[in-house]
Amino acid sequence: MKTSHCYHVLAALSFWILAVVYGSEAGGTLSQNNQEEPWVVHRVKTWLEKHKAKLSRLVHRNSKNNQKNQDSFEAPRVVENFLSADEATQLLQRYQPLLHDSQERDGGHVKSSSQYRSSRSVRLPPLGDKLVFAVEQRAAALAGYPVDRVEDFQLACYNHAQLYALHRDDAAANTNPNTKRVATVLIYIQAPIRGGNTLFTMRPLEEETDLKLRQPLRTEQDAVELFQHYCKSHCRQPNKKKRFNKHHVVVEPSVGRAVTWDNWKKNNTVFMKESTHGACPVWKGQKCVIQQWIASDALPLRRHNLLAIVPLGAEYSYHSAIHDTTTTSATQNCFPDVSTQQGKYMSELCADLSTSLSTITKLQEGPYENVGALHLDNTGFSTTLPFHTIFADNDDDNTSSSSKGCTLLFWVSKPQSGLTLVSWEHDKLGRIQLQQVEGFQLELSWAGTASSTTVDNNSSSLAILSIDPEDWYDWSWVSVYTSLSQVSVKVHSRGGYVLGQALAESPHATTTRDDESCSTADEQPSQQQVKLSLFTATLMTHRSTDDGKAAASGTSTAFVEQEQTAAFTKKAPANNNNIVLPSVDVSFLLLYKGRLDDSDAAQLRRQAKRYDATS
Repeated sequence: MKTSHCYHVLAALSFWILAVVYGSEAGGTLSQNNQEEPWVVHRVKTWLEKHKAKLSRLVHRNSKNNQKNQDSFEAPRVVENFLSADEATQLLQRYQPLLHDSQERDGGHVKSSSQYRSSRSVRLPPLGDKLVFAVEQRAAALAGYPVDRVEDFQLACYNHAQLYALHRDDAAANTNPNTKRVATVLIYIQAPIRGGNTLFTMRPLEEETDLKLRQPLRTEQDAVELFQHYCKSHCRQPNKKKRFNKHHVVVEPSVGRAVTWDNWKKNNTVFMKESTHGACPVWKGQKCVIQQWIASDALPLRRHNLLAIVPLGAEYSYHSAIHDTTTTSATQNCFPDVSTQQGKYMSELCADLSTSLSTITKLQEGPYENVGALHLDNTGFSTTLPFHTIFADNDDDNTSSSSKGCTLLFWVSKPQSGLTLVSWEHDKLGRIQLQQVEGFQLELSWAGTASSTTVDNNSSSLAILSIDPEDWYDWSWVSVYTSLSQVSVKVHSRGGYVLGQALAESPHATTTRDDESCSTADEQPSQQQVKLSLFTATLMTHRSTDDGKAAASGTSTAFVEQEQTAAFTKKAPANNNNIVLPSVDVSFLLLYKGRLDDSDAAQLRRQAKRYDATS
């Protein structure tokens, strides 16, 4: 029995004796009251009076210990039948071919296949797999957190003698809400014949000592030997000696079983140093688990305002795993939304390959190593989205400006002149275009109407920005924010530097609020949809009356708005077979509701790297 419990029992017993003594005196007969107090009772009362202050302190200390226990690590919770056997088999068959040696971070270095962690694993970014979404939703519910905090889960498998020695899933020094793992859900999808238990020591890792000198662990070898000793002691048969440490908690692998625990208490301020655990060696068969971590804040790729994710070749390294399992299109020319919205706002992007010169080539290397891309020749994508969901403001005049409009983000490399990177078209919106023009310049234009081939000079807006050729040839991250009042574009290098930015005001800026947020009841179905085109041949061209002076005035770090002295006409189709058709490399497209600040955009620029199956 623990010392605090002993004090508690002693204090309770003492006060009980006191109550009995005084109670018997109060309830006695007159004859008893007239008698002399018994010697035993007198000694007990004297002792209690003498130690009354000490007993009060013990009771107070015990109450403080109870409060402390509320902030201490609780034993992991085991749940049976979290997954069915069929679901476990499907996940294993789909993603086991992608396994590679697990990596472990040692300071700023990454090492693989160490004796401390010798498993194989793969981290799964959003791939559009509905079964994966279902598992993530269940994991969030089991841990008691919203699903937008669930990290991409990791599949890990252990073969003969492979293990992961004592560790914790987070560190006390971690203050980043996007990387702080407040809880863990571990799911077994394949059980070994022997070995492979998950062992919890229920005490801080810092309190562990080596087997030889009983001193704090100093080397990786000492830590591995201690952990293996723990595992062997818990694998003995019932008729063998008693286990090494009765305070350890051991969970045996079983298909469909899940175990969950807190790494931080739910106010996310108290780190659970006692969450030390490890994966014991597998001695026969194979063990596979899903490691599902819960972050303390909503993650960028799971926020409620994320409308769509289209990898556009970024998932190249996962192609063998997701083939025929997550593709929703009947042709290879369409690329589906793989976000948690599952096509609610943008079901897919489809390319026009109607001509013999139109091709799409998958590239193994995109903005990051092993993160793929698409090379487009004389073709682009188009889709339609609900106009009032994407652009129209709410009727509440207090609506935050950050929630109005939408932000489109994508990676691009080597765009050629005559290419329109982005085009929005709608009767109320007009036509917004971001075009690649001569001299490594981008032209941001907003025409007042979407249907006419020419636009009146007084109903258009134009801005120019120039990009350094060397930067533009490499991969760049383009962010385009569009609302009913303005459109802005910002281009970042792969390293995060701003290469250029521009802003164009709406030619409809003088329209009333009622016109912007009118009801859809009287609109035709076509008016309720806005057309989005990406990476297409330029439909409109700018004819400058100043012999190109406007284009020359742009800089690599700022934008220059031009006077509206230009006309827009449709570009005539080329009949020359020798003409160089527009081409571009693209990867990883995102669509968000509202405006994203620079910190969010910086995080999202790095999200494409999650598609590196070897990381």
